[in-house]
Amino acid sequence: MSLFIGSYGQINIQSKKIDLGTIEQFNNDTVVFLFKNETPQTVYLLSTQPADNYQIITDKKKVISGETIQIGVVLYVENKGKINYSIPVYFSHLNDAILLGISGNIKSIHPNAIDKCPSIENSAPLKINQVPLKVIVKDKETLKLLGGAKVEVQFKNQSVFCAQGFNQLTYQCKCDEGFLNIKVSLKGYIPQSLNFNFYRENNVVEVFLEKVLVEENEIDTIVKTPQPTELIVYEPVGLTKKLDNTLYMPNHLIFVIDISGSMKDSFKLNFMKASMIALAKELRSTDYFTLITYAGRAKVVLEFTSGMNLEDIKTSIDTLQAKGGSYGADGLLNAYQKANQYFIKNANNQVFLATDGLFNGGNLKNEDLYKIAKKEFQKNQIKLSTIGFGKDEKALVFLKKLAENGNGHYLVIHQLPQDLDVLIEEVKKQSKISQ
Repeated sequence: MSLFIGSYGQINIQSKKIDLGTIEQFNNDTVVFLFKNETPQTVYLLSTQPADNYQIITDKKKVISGETIQIGVVLYVENKGKINYSIPVYFSHLNDAILLGISGNIKSIHPNAIDKCPSIENSAPLKINQVPLKVIVKDKETLKLLGGAKVEVQFKNQSVFCAQGFNQLTYQCKCDEGFLNIKVSLKGYIPQSLNFNFYRENNVVEVFLEKVLVEENEIDTIVKTPQPTELIVYEPVGLTKKLDNTLYMPNHLIFVIDISGSMKDSFKLNFMKASMIALAKELRSTDYFTLITYAGRAKVVLEFTSGMNLEDIKTSIDTLQAKGGSYGADGLLNAYQKANQYFIKNANNQVFLATDGLFNGGNLKNEDLYKIAKKEFQKNQIKLSTIGFGKDEKALVFLKKLAENGNGHYLVIHQLPQDLDVLIEEVKKQSKISQ
C-alpha cells in the first residue's frame, strides 16, 4: 500500500494538509511534507513567491523519476492563537501551484522565536530584533552540516539558545546587533566558543567542530550515523539571481574600485572581484557595465560594455591588482561623468564605490561629495551605493552617509560565499519595476 495520497501531475504527496493540533510553545516550528516524483522524467522544485510568514527549504531541488524529497516549511508567527496557512509550491512540469495546508492552535510563543521571515524584500523594513542570527555548524574535517548541537549566544549580559531549523541542521535566534559570544557543543565533538560581530548585513556565521579523539579500543563502540545532506534554502522569486526582463529595468552599472595598497590586506579586493563576477554572469543584453579604478589616479578600465560581452567584463575584473595611493574623488567624478555620458532613459543608472575607507577627496571635503551625490540623483536619478571594507569608524560613517545622499545603500562584502550575491540583490532592488 502506497504511503502517498493525492496525485498532482504524477507528483504524489503523502499529505497535502497537516494539522499540528495544539502547540504549547511555538518556536519557528518546521512542517515537513514528502513528495514523490512518479513521472518518467526529472522535475525541479521552483522558487516561491515572497512571503513574510514562512520560508521553504528542502534537501534537494532536482527530483529524478521515482525519487522522494522532503520539503520543509518554516513558520514565522507573531501572535498566539489559531493558524491556517495555504502555501504554494511549484514544480517545473506543472502550470499551477500545489497548495499545502498547515493549521494548528498556538498556546504560547517562545521568547526566542522569530516572528518574520528574514527576507530583504519584505514590504516593511525589519526591526533590529527581527533580523535573525543564523548559525551553521559543520564537521571540521568533512564540512558536513551537523544537527543536534547546543548553540548558546551571549550578548549584553544576556544568554539565549538558538532554535533548530529544518531536520535540526540550522540554528536561528533573535538577539541584539553587536559583538556576540557564540558557544557550540555537540556530543562527540570538542566545544567551540567564538566572538562574532553581528549586524543586518552580517548575520550568518559558520562554526566548525572537531571530533574528540578516541582510543583504538573505543572505536568499535561508536555508532556511526549518516551525514546530513546540504540544505538548499529557497529564496523568494524576488531574490533569485536572474534579472527577469518583465520585473527589472535595464541597468548601466558603473563600478569605482579602490586598488590602493591597503586593499591588498586580507581578502578585500579578491572578495570584491568574486562578487562583481557573480553579478556579471547575470547581466542581460540590456545591461551595461563600466569599470573605473583609482589609486594614484583614476583610470577607466572598461567603458559602457554590454552584459553580453561577459568575457570582456570578467577579464577587466580579473586584472585588478591593489597598488599605489588612494585618491578616490577623481574616480567618483569620472563615474558620474560616464553615467551622464551613457545615460539610459527608463533604466537604473547606478554607481558603486568600493573602498576600504581610506578615501582621499583631494580638494573636495566630505560635505562636497555628499552634495555631488545628492545633486546627481536629483538631476538624473543616478544612484550611488557604497561597499565598505576595513574598520575605520569615521570612514564607514562617511560611506554610509554618501550612499544615503546618493539614494543607494551601504553594502558589506566580507564573507564568502554568504556575501557573494550582495551586488546582485542591490541591483535588483534598485532596478525593480514598480507594479
